Amino acid sequence: MGERQYDIVLFGATGFTGGLVALYLADKDVAWAIAGRSEAKLKEVRQQVLARNPGSNVGIVVADSSEPTSIDAMVRSTKVILNTAGPFTKFGTPVVDACVRYKTHYCDITGEATWVRTLIDKYHETAKKDGTLIVPMCGFDSIPADLGTFFVVDHIDRYGYLYVR
Repeated sequence: MGERQYDIVLFGATGFTGGLVALYLADKDVAWAIAGRSEAKLKEVRQQVLARNPGSNVGIVVADSSEPTSIDAMVRSTKVILNTAGPFTKFGTPVVDACVRYKTHYCDITGEATWVRTLIDKYHETAKKDGTLIVPMCGFDSIPADLGTFFVVDHIDRYGYLYVR
């Protein structure tokens, strides 16, 4: 991966979930930045982070999924992209594409299974060959389905069957 300015860039930091993740990262000892389309909104999030932890050294990266050069610059600046900017079908593909090209690890909170299938079909082999981790569906939208699956498997393990009315 080479030298990168940040360990983590949080893309979509001005949204509800992104804001929560930013506050979580405020207390972590990592080089990180918040990213999104609006510099003014990013500055507001940065103030919230600094109110929580005045010592946080959080950077700001302005990037827009419709502007490939800004996405490329964001992705090249970090080791990991955490993406909370949905809908992912609309805004996520350019970010994943850049991550695969620049060998930057990627994680998101999507629950958009059809979109994830397109990522697998298009990027899996290259990412695997290069050692780039692409981790969609890491929480939030996917949690209800993950929990449902867990409870079904747990029930079958305990009782040996699944009773459905």
